[in-house]
Amino acid sequence: LFKAPKKIQLNRLEKEKAIRQSNEVSEMMKVAVNAAYIKYNEALAAFKKSYDLKLQNKDTTGMANALGNIGIVYRDLGQYQKAKEYYLNSLKLDSLKSNQYNLVSSYISIAELHYTEKKYSETKTYLQKAIELANKIKALHYLDDAYSLYTKYDSLIGDYKSAFEHQKLFNIYKNELLKEDRLKQMDKLETVFSVKEKEQQIKLLNATSEINELKIQKRDKQLVLFIAISVLLVVLLGLSI
Repeated sequence: LFKAPKKIQLNRLEKEKAIRQSNEVSEMMKVAVNAAYIKYNEALAAFKKSYDLKLQNKDTTGMANALGNIGIVYRDLGQYQKAKEYYLNSLKLDSLKSNQYNLVSSYISIAELHYTEKKYSETKTYLQKAIELANKIKALHYLDDAYSLYTKYDSLIGDYKSAFEHQKLFNIYKNELLKEDRLKQMDKLETVFSVKEKEQQIKLLNATSEINELKIQKRDKQLVLFIAISVLLVVLLGLSI
């Protein structure tokens, strides 16, 4: 009987193993994708329920936030047209209430969506709106996001000079945010330290009060004992007379 060379047999086994592993990976990816879709559907249901509740309470800001969140889910699902519709509806509600912080957030979200769709003219339009309003209301936490996206946009269209300038601005605002975070942390630590220090002072006062109370009790006992001995001595003297 003819026997295949050992090397050829090994190659066949390796290929079979590779195919099995590839199939296993494919099955795992299917499971992961299905799990992701389930989570997205759950998120959509939750945000839509939230929108309905906000609508009942006539909470315009809450409605706008819910619509924006629904837009984010559709964006992550790759359904960009639906995402844009929800973003624009959210933007409309925020405009009615002049909710400027939410407006900046909506502008950036829409700019990111257009950038993903390679609609670069619209990307720039919404980025400029976001930056103008963010500068007006000093919303640093949105400016760093806007300039980060602007840097990517500039690099993509080949405007490297603007990309460099926008990268510098991004670094400036990012550093400002880091400083703010450090200051907040320091304030928090100072507050905690102050509270602990006060707690120690209270404990010390309580301990001092307890010591004084014990001293008073001891003195009272000594006084009672002294009176008792005095009375006893008087009685004994009376008897001896």
